[in-house]
Amino acid sequence: MVRILVLEDDPSLGRLLRQLLEGWGHAVEYVRDAAAAHQLAVAEPESMFVVDYPLDGAALPQEEALARVALAAVAGPVRVIYMTSHPASPAAGSAYVVKPFGSSELLTALQRSLRRQPRS
Repeated sequence: MVRILVLEDDPSLGRLLRQLLEGWGHAVEYVRDAAAAHQLAVAEPESMFVVDYPLDGAALPQEEALARVALAAVAGPVRVIYMTSHPASPAAGSAYVVKPFGSSELLTALQRSLRRQPRS
């Protein structure tokens, strides 16, 4: 079991991701904005993030928000999977899925990310 923080501004997709990831046996927290993700990451460090990129309506610039979430959680290593409509990965070396994606694509990204050395 992996602790996963899902950051997705679309509530229906966020709930679907939570159900899917929990169905695969993971502990999942779902939030809709970067500020909430930052607060939760500080309170309960996660070992993996699934992040909508770019996040609509973010109060902070996207890179700053992501950096704050990741740095706040680094009591240990962290893994990130980005969900993006852009065909290129938003961060070098990060796992990503291109929207729209199927559950098999997310599962593959999750499995690859878990095999990879986490970013510290």
